[in-house]
Amino acid sequence: EKIYRNLQKKGIRVLYDDREGVSAGERFAEADLIGISKRIVVSEKTLKTNSAELKERSKKQTQLIKLTKIV
Repeated sequence: EKIYRNLQKKGIRVLYDDREGVSAGERFAEADLIGISKRIVVSEKTLKTNSAELKERSKKQTQLIKLTKIV
């Protein structure tokens, strides 16, 4: 939620998908369908390294970025 708020403060349009009962795969597929160009995923796994996963729609690979570098 903190990342979401910080991005909004910077004027970046954000879709924050926190729906319960929907798998991550379904969320990713729907984001692709509506044309979301970049996806940031924060999970327990990425938080262990103080990072988030960044996926650009035009690229196949994801990358880890530090939480402090997102905004």
